[in-house]
Amino acid sequence: MSFLDFQVQVNDAVLVSENKRIALKTARQKTVNHRRNKDQLLREIRADARDGDERLAAFKKSEVEFIQAVNAGKTAYAEAAKNEWAKLSAYVKFTNPVENIESLKDDCPILLFPLRLETRFKKIERHGEVVDQLWVRVFPDEIAINSFESDLSNTEVRNAKAYWLARWKAGKDVGGNRGAWRSLASAHGPGRAYWLISNGNYVPVNLANEPEKTEGEIILTIGTEDALAEPELSATIAYWQAVWQADKDSVRLDQAWRDLRTVVSEERAIILLKEYKPANIKDQPPAGLTRNETTVRVSFVIFKKTEELETKLHAWSQPPSANILPERFVFLAFQDGKPDMSPQLGNL
Repeated sequence: MSFLDFQVQVNDAVLVSENKRIALKTARQKTVNHRRNKDQLLREIRADARDGDERLAAFKKSEVEFIQAVNAGKTAYAEAAKNEWAKLSAYVKFTNPVENIESLKDDCPILLFPLRLETRFKKIERHGEVVDQLWVRVFPDEIAINSFESDLSNTEVRNAKAYWLARWKAGKDVGGNRGAWRSLASAHGPGRAYWLISNGNYVPVNLANEPEKTEGEIILTIGTEDALAEPELSATIAYWQAVWQADKDSVRLDQAWRDLRTVVSEERAIILLKEYKPANIKDQPPAGLTRNETTVRVSFVIFKKTEELETKLHAWSQPPSANILPERFVFLAFQDGKPDMSPQLGNL
């Protein structure tokens, strides 16, 4: 096998191993979320009614499937990691950079990252004599440590929703958008915040319909995972427009309620008011305008369904890793600018 073939095989094995690790992590997260949802359901069902509850029975059946998926993921990841190690150990000679640096292509750039070294001398016995032996421990520098997590936490989802609601309310106003961004970035850092709201990670389903505010207008924003259909959509919009303009006028508030009730039942109207309430219903009119002079627009922000997201309870669910470190290190010692010993190759 050539050095280039070895590179390809090892890289492929590493990629497979990483994919299996992520799949196992996802399976575990699904199991945790499923158990959390089951616990929530248990709190809603009376203790004497649990035995015959179909929803609870379905949860228990699904839990068995999730556990089986985790066990299968453990096996697959262990096999992938074993195969990765086998590729390295079978051709261990290729992992010696002293002998194989020249095997790299000339157009392959080499990037040097900083490392942290710790050294100490240990007393060892060699050939019947006690001598000093230099021990070197290598630690990755901060730039080489990867703490990225692809799963969203519950807090990140909540804050991302708040960001999009604030941005919708701003209506593409630069100042309003900056305020929304500052709140998100201060909570999660600019890097993570940008990742949250880009590349489809957590963006509204109807991002293309982001409104643009005009002069003398206020945009009431409603965040939801379930878009309304007609006639409920128009009735809900008209209701909140009337409520905002009515302010504390009980007569106009009562009329808005009656108008809504002509379209939907009282039970459904109560649900609509609870689940489709504007996040900024208490906003004041633009400076210099009364409520009646202000144009009121109601706009919906449609989010991904929660059940389609594999969220986690805490921000950190796995330890940081250093995936870009080489397979082996070479220690070079110099004295007075000249090599003091032959290159010492570290363990694989």
